[in-house]
Amino acid sequence: MSATNRTKSKADRLAAQPLDFYETPAHAIAVLVDVLSEELPQDADRRSMRCIVDAGCGTGVIGLEILRSLQCNVLGAELDKRRSIESNRRGLPTLDTDFKTMDLLGVDHVVGNPPFSEAVAFIHKGLSLVGEGGLVSFLLRLNFLGSGRKRYDLLAPKGGLYRVDVLTDRPSFCTSARCDACGETWQFPAGKPLKSLLHPPSSCGCAGTPPNKPQPAYGGSRMYKASRTDSVDYAWVTWKKGFDGDARIRICPSRKETK
Repeated sequence: MSATNRTKSKADRLAAQPLDFYETPAHAIAVLVDVLSEELPQDADRRSMRCIVDAGCGTGVIGLEILRSLQCNVLGAELDKRRSIESNRRGLPTLDTDFKTMDLLGVDHVVGNPPFSEAVAFIHKGLSLVGEGGLVSFLLRLNFLGSGRKRYDLLAPKGGLYRVDVLTDRPSFCTSARCDACGETWQFPAGKPLKSLLHPPSSCGCAGTPPNKPQPAYGGSRMYKASRTDSVDYAWVTWKKGFDGDARIRICPSRKETK
């Protein structure tokens, strides 16, 4: 899974995480599992016959949770060989391939968290793989739905747009860290311990130091602060091949409300 444009520049993005890879948070995956549990057959035997492809699966967190929760057949597709190996090691059968070019028969549904810049290509590919009534569910920025001119074929009537499940809690794919001394901001994968985040090399006197630690070079008054917030709204957007009605919109409850 990946997230595009999450750092100050392309150079910063590649330094933070090659190929813009950030694992999808568990609470966001739980919403997808809820969606699939509503849409898939309730009979366990019939459900076990369904084949779901986790497109751009990374290390397999989405596919593994579907496998565990719904007992479907799940296959991962991951372009990065190292992550493909890790996904297989974790227990998700994964092909080391580019999802956009794969040719596979018997796919019932496609899910995933695609790079934003390739979302349209992923959706079209997913719809080409599934049969009539098959679902294609991707975690997308909510503003994806606001660019109807470029994506009219996917968002217009008869485009197959089936349901939109909006995440009330914004998923955080990365940790944002800002240095008060130089004003620069960097981002790191969300699961990384804050104490391991060090100011990248620069001319700033805080370079190489962890966040929230007073810097002697600035008289102990400067801090390198880290935050796990994300300012982007997301939704699981689902297309159903052959669907010709109005899409359902659901606002998912906050985790605070469900505790």
